[in-house]
Parts: sequence; C-alpha cells; structure tokens
Amino acid sequence: MKKTSTFLVLAVFVALLGCYLVKLGQAGSISVGIYGTNDLPRDSFSTGEDVRIIAESSDTSITVIITDPDGAVVCNETYERTILGSSDGTANQHFSFDKCDVSDVSIWIQQGEIWVRWLPVEDFYGSIENSNHYTTSVDEGGVVSIQFGDGVKGKIPATDVDIKATYRTGGGREGNVVAGEVENLLTSILYNKTLSGLATKLGWYTVEASSPIDEIRKNYACTYLHVIPEIPLATLGATATMLLGLGFYGWVQRKKATIVS
Repeated sequence: MKKTSTFLVLAVFVALLGCYLVKLGQAGSISVGIYGTNDLPRDSFSTGEDVRIIAESSDTSITVIITDPDGAVVCNETYERTILGSSDGTANQHFSFDKCDVSDVSIWIQQGEIWVRWLPVEDFYGSIENSNHYTTSVDEGGVVSIQFGDGVKGKIPATDVDIKATYRTGGGREGNVVAGEVENLLTSILYNKTLSGLATKLGWYTVEASSPIDEIRKNYACTYLHVIPEIPLATLGATATMLLGLGFYGWVQRKKATIVS
C-alpha cells in the first residue's frame, strides 16, 4: 500500500511538472530587428539616417525601448491589440478604449476568413454605403472613441463581428507606422516603424523589445545599432579621384621602367 501511495505521488508530481513545462513552451516568442529604408537588415547606419525597427510578439502587447550610447532612453513605446467589442449591426455604432493616452490607432474587422483594416476619416461626408470608414474622437477626459457609419454614409460592420484595435500607449517618437500583416493579427502583434533623426550620436544603441507573458515573466529580445560618421559624397568623390590618380601614376611609372630596361 505504501509503495502504491508513493507511486501515485510521483505520478502527480510528474504530471504537474509536465504541465508546467508545456506552459513554458507556450510562453510565446518575440523578435526584433533593425533595417534600412530598403527593408534590408543592417546594424550600421550613418548619423542622420532613417532607421526602421521591426519587432513581433505572440503576446497581446509589445514594448520597444531604444537607448543611446550614453545610456539615455530615446524611444520608449508600447503597442497593444485588443477587441473593443462586437457589432450589433446598427447604424452609428460607438466603441471606446478603456484607457487614455492612446494614439496610432488602427481598426480591424473580420470579413470572412481575413481581417481587414478600416480607414479613419475626419467625417463621413465623402463616404458611401460600402466605405470601410470610421471616425475618431477624444472626450474631455482623454478617452478615445471610434464611430462607424449608418449604411448610407459609411459601411456598418456586420452583426456579431469583433472590432479589433491595435494602438500605441505612452510616449513615442514621430515616425511612419506600418500596419502589421493581416494574418499576424490573429496570433501576434507587429511593431514596424521608421524613426527619423534617431541616430544622432556615434556609437552603439541598444534596441530592446519585450512583452508580458504573465505577471512574473516577460518575453525579451535585444539587438544593437552601430552609428558611424556620415561621409559626404564630395569627400568620397575626392578620395576616389585621388586613388585613381595614384593608380594611373603607378601604371605610367611601370611602363617607363619597362621601356628603359
């Protein structure tokens, strides 16, 4: 009987350990990379160049922090995704975010098997019945709300479809935000942004991306950006001309030596 009890305790322990390991395996993944304006991965940039940061997380939010060579934080922003609610099929529907300080809002609505990004407009004056448009407003308390059309000026989301939003919270740098792939919205969140005027100091920048998996652990990824002095085209041209001149001079001298001998 004692052996049976010991076996049962061990079995329960192994089962719990297995569940914990499965949880760790499902903790999600995160990645971060640095790209030039031609979308090719790079790690060295000249001062003043535009830098594109692309990070992706399988969690519901992603935070990107960039630290300059002196240790100062030059970018700290979080992108999140959430479901604002479900459409009831009526005209002029309103949906509000549950937090303030929301910017860079993108609205996505599932149509069939894909998620479609709807476009923000100032008003529905130029919208027609099939326009995937919405307007944005901010109340006195800083709460951001969106409104859809009435079916004549602006399309009404189909009944029972979810209204999904991706947005930025916290302070960030001005830049060109690129929407994530439609498929990514089903399983992950994508940070894809070109930052202008970021690389102003020479040296190594640290680019960190993180996302919360639970209250204890975080997903984390890190890469480094190296900023080098910008070399003017005139300097490059002068250097190339000098090298060509030296090469030609050497060639002439060799020819003279051949003729003399």
